[in-house]
Amino acid sequence: MSELSDAKAIAAARRAHLLLTARAVQAQLQPKVLAGNAIGQAKRKGEAMAEDAVHALRSRPRTLSAVVAGATALLSFKLFRRFQRRDQDGDDR
Repeated sequence: MSELSDAKAIAAARRAHLLLTARAVQAQLQPKVLAGNAIGQAKRKGEAMAEDAVHALRSRPRTLSAVVAGATALLSFKLFRRFQRRDQDGDDR
């Protein structure tokens, strides 16, 4: 009988452990927790990408200068053309 009662005690302990594990899994699978985890991972990934970008730009300042100059030239050209068209439309009236 001692073996039977020992087995029942072990089974009860394992059942209790299983229930605790099931509750922990259920808690992790709640939509609120899943969304929070996804947002946290996205933030960490974004931070890592930003750090990599900053590192890359700091290691290549000439490339950064060229990109900024090119973007500035493009925006200036578009702005110049917009004002030029506006002036031409105003002259026709």
